[in-house]
Amino acid sequence: MPRMTPAVLRSFDILELFLASPRALSAPEIAQLTGLPRTTVFELLATLTSRKYLDRDESAGRYRLGVRVFQLGNVFADGMELHRVGQRVAESVAAACAETVNVGILDNADVVYLCKVESTQAVRMVSRTGGRLPASCTAVGKALLAHLPAAQLGQILEADGGLPRLTP
Repeated sequence: MPRMTPAVLRSFDILELFLASPRALSAPEIAQLTGLPRTTVFELLATLTSRKYLDRDESAGRYRLGVRVFQLGNVFADGMELHRVGQRVAESVAAACAETVNVGILDNADVVYLCKVESTQAVRMVSRTGGRLPASCTAVGKALLAHLPAAQLGQILEADGGLPRLTP
């Protein structure tokens, strides 16, 4: 395995905090959540902010994802034929059934939502494009797991103690 660059890994650790909680975070919160020394966190935050991967609210001293993350995500989505095709199919299915339609892909034992079309009904499913949930806890994820080759499903079931449950 090639050598990994510690500073880059730590920067990703900071950015990935916002996957679990999109709210703005202070530097001390980031240090606590990552377990990194405060001086390291401040240096990484300064770098990420200068490159616009994070924005700093000067009045509150909190950080949130910056515009460069949005730009990267859009470049990624634009390059995915699955996203374009999935959006068209989702719109067609949603028009036929008047329900929320999600299109997702498996990422190990998780489903990541690529696109979504909202229902016109008053009661709706809560999900978000780019959101990640355990595949075993969603209809989309269960459908994807059900159609995996046995060997690939076996690898997922053996990794990290199997599939998680969110409810009893």
